[in-house]
Amino acid sequence: MTSPFASLAAAAEAATRAAMGEVAEFNARKGGDLSETEDQERPGFTVPVVLSRGAADSGIGRTNSPSRAGVIRYRISIAAEDVAAMPWRPRRGDHVHVVGQRFVVDYLPQVSGGMVLDLTTLGAT
Repeated sequence: MTSPFASLAAAAEAATRAAMGEVAEFNARKGGDLSETEDQERPGFTVPVVLSRGAADSGIGRTNSPSRAGVIRYRISIAAEDVAAMPWRPRRGDHVHVVGQRFVVDYLPQVSGGMVLDLTTLGAT
C-alpha cells in the first residue's frame, strides 16, 4: 500500500512540474578546462526539469575562490521516472541548455530516485 506521504509528494511534484516545468538539453563534455570538447560517446538528450535560481556565491562555503565570487547558481530537479529514462548520468562539466540559457553542471549530489543538479550560468544561447 502506498503511504499517504508518497501520494502527497507525487501530487506535489506533478503540480510543480505542470506549473514550472521546462525542457533541458544535456550535452556531454570531456577534457579539462583548457581542452574541453564535446563527448561523442555520450550523445545529447532532452529531459523535463524544474529550474530554480540558487544563491549567489559569496566566497563562503563550498567555493571560496575569489574568481567565483558573485557567480549566480541555479538548480534543476529531475523526476525519478525521467532519471530512469536518461541514456547517461550528467557529470561535472557537462553543459545544460534550458530557457535560452547555457549552464555547466557544477555539483552532483547523490541520486536517490529523482536528481537535483547545481548549475553555474555560462550565458545566453
